[in-house]
Parts: sequence; structure tokens; C-alpha cells
Amino acid sequence: MSKTIDLQVEKSTRLINALKAQIDEVHDKGISLEELDAMSNQLNELHKNSEDTEVLRKHLSEQVKHTNRILAQCKEMYIRTKNVVRNNYPQEEWIKYGVIDKR
Repeated sequence: MSKTIDLQVEKSTRLINALKAQIDEVHDKGISLEELDAMSNQLNELHKNSEDTEVLRKHLSEQVKHTNRILAQCKEMYIRTKNVVRNNYPQEEWIKYGVIDKR
């Protein structure tokens, strides 16, 4: 869970528990038990969604690393293959083999 969400859940839970313990005192100030329960339910949903997001983030991070490895391999193969053309044919013929000279 991200530090921001973790901190918000912790602070809100502490506030809810303290206000529930003093509900008789704060009820006339506009804080109801129903409102605190709704807030608690919302925090539970936030916590669950945050955990789900972390799982997705981990999977995505692994996928990005895998994609970057494939990209590195493709670049290496491209350079190796292009160099075969560049080393075996005159520059005027490179375009025929798909090698563009940008010099």
C-alpha cells in the first residue's frame, strides 16, 4: 500500500475509533454513528483497492522489465544485422537492404 494511503487509513481509523468512544459527546455537533460507519466502510474499500493496485503495479513492473529485455534483444539483433549489410555492401546499395544512412 502506498505510504499516503497507509497514513490516511491509520489517521482515519484512529479518528473513527476515538469519535465512536465519545459518540454521546459529539453527536450534537453533527457527527453520527452512521456517518462514522460509512467512513469506516469507505476506508475498508480504500484499503482493499490499494492492495489490488499494488498487485497490479507489481505485475506491470515485471511486464515492463520483460518488455525492456525484449527491446534490448531486438536492438542488438538490428544492429548486428545492419552491420552485416554495412560491412559487405557499398553505401549506395544500403537502401536496397533497408539500411538508411543518416550521415
